[in-house]
Formats: sequence, structure tokens, C-alpha cells
Amino acid sequence: SDLKLARLISVDVEQRSADILKQRRAQFQAALSARVASPLSPAFWRSWKSSALDDWERLKSLGEDMQSAILDATATSRGRNQLTLLLLAAFALVTGGIWLADRLLLRVLPPRLPQGRLRRTLLASAEVIVNVLIVAIAVKLAWSGLRLDDANDERLHVLANACVKMAAYGAFVVSLGYALLSFKRSSWRLLPISDALARNLRPYPWWLAASSSLGGLAIEISATAGLSLSSEVLIHIVFALLISVITLLGLRQLRELDQVDPDAAADADSEQKTDAEQAPSGFTRPLWFALLSAAAGICVIAILGLLASGYV
Repeated sequence: SDLKLARLISVDVEQRSADILKQRRAQFQAALSARVASPLSPAFWRSWKSSALDDWERLKSLGEDMQSAILDATATSRGRNQLTLLLLAAFALVTGGIWLADRLLLRVLPPRLPQGRLRRTLLASAEVIVNVLIVAIAVKLAWSGLRLDDANDERLHVLANACVKMAAYGAFVVSLGYALLSFKRSSWRLLPISDALARNLRPYPWWLAASSSLGGLAIEISATAGLSLSSEVLIHIVFALLISVITLLGLRQLRELDQVDPDAAADADSEQKTDAEQAPSGFTRPLWFALLSAAAGICVIAILGLLASGYV
């Protein structure tokens, strides 16, 4: 009788799980096109102000869980030493590991890769993958020092996973940006741009990675802490505006584009180039590059308009 009841409960759980997944998909699709009060209206700020105090208490509760986990991990000298070593190992992996991986890839891969555009593309892809793995492992290593309990630290587990995902995403954005710009090695550059423009665009991968990763992490923290809808909407607005401003600044840099010939850059695969090779002149901007820049500008304008009207 107990076994039959257990089987019935198991079947019922599976059916309810399927129903919940369907409802979550429906809610997600509805949320994509949902409209809230415009951030330009007083109603939005009144709603946020009324729930700000409760949201602060929820954030404090999550912070207390984090503080408690740190105190538990450092309660003994062995725990403190272990946490310190893991943090140092994570820092060394991010700094020295990425530097060493870059040198090894430059030494090992180029002689084994075909000539032309494919060589630069494969090398850039390898660098992006390796950097993402190193950063994800380092962040996972740093969190492992807290020795979270599966039952009592469920929210911190969610936060740790979110940190790993957002750190990996940030590493992907920075690595891809540096591979596209390659301001140190112009012969490996994937974009048909001048050395001066590549140097001017150097901070933008970092800015985009930081703003988008921190925005994603803030949304995860909001969901984990159980913040109100108005606070979560405000987070979306702030980081969407931040990314839009960074994109507009980058597009402004592209207006001063001193374009080089993409075919000439594609044929230059050596590490050293002459001055004449590094700065060819007289070429026009590729059509695909101009179209992408125009599309990015249109998207930013559309994002600002949607934010102002309440579609966050």
C-alpha cells in the first residue's frame, strides 16, 4: 500500500513539475513584453520608495548569511589558512594563469594553424575559451573556501553560481574584445581598424563586461533576496542606461575611424610589420562595418525610447 501511494505521489509530482514549467514559460514570454510605469513618471518612484525599506531589510538578511558563512569558514586557524590560500590561488590563476596561457597559445598554435584569416580566428577563439575557463575556475575556487552547507546556505549557493556565470560572461566579453582589437599585435587584429582606433577602444571591452556582468549579478541578487518588482525594474533601467551610454561613446570613437584595408590586414600574419604595412591609407570603410555601426546606433536609440516608455 505504501509503495502504491509512493508511485502515485511520484507521478503526481512529475505532472505538477511539467505544469509549473509550462506556467514559467508563459510568464517569461509575458514578462518580455510587459510594460511598467515609466521611470520618468512620479508613480514609478513612489512605488519604489514605498518598498525600498523592505528591500533593504531583505538585502541585509542576505548579507548576514554571507557574513555568517565567512565567520564559520574562519572560525579556526585551519579554516582561515585554507580560505586565504584559496583566495590567493584564485587571484594567481586570474592574473598569472591568463598571462601564461596567452604566451603558450602564441608559441604553440600559430605554427600548427593554416595561413590567412583562419589562423587569426582560431587563435582568438582559443584565447577566448581558455580565458573563460580560467576565470570561471578561479571564481569557483574562491567560493569553495566558504564550505557552504547544502541545506542551510541555499541562497549563497545560488549567489555563488551566479558569480561564476557572470564572471565567465565578463571574461568572454573582455577576451573577445581584445581579440577583435588586438592593440598590442596589429598583425593578429580581426577588425579592419587602425592602431590608433584600437588603442582608443581598449577600455570599452572592460566597461561593457563590467556593466553587463554586474547587471546580471544584481538581477540574480534581487531574485535571491526577494526584492520587490519596482527595485528589480530599477536595476534593469540603471544597467540598460549604463550599457547604452558606453555603446554610444564607442560609436562616437568609430566616427573618427581611420580605416585600413581589411584584405591587406588579412594577408599580414607575421608578428612584425613595417611602418608602411601598419598604416596603409586611402581605403574606405567596409560596407558591413558601416551597417553594423548604424544598426548599433539604431538599437541604442530604440532602447532609450523603450526604457522611457516603460518597456524595460
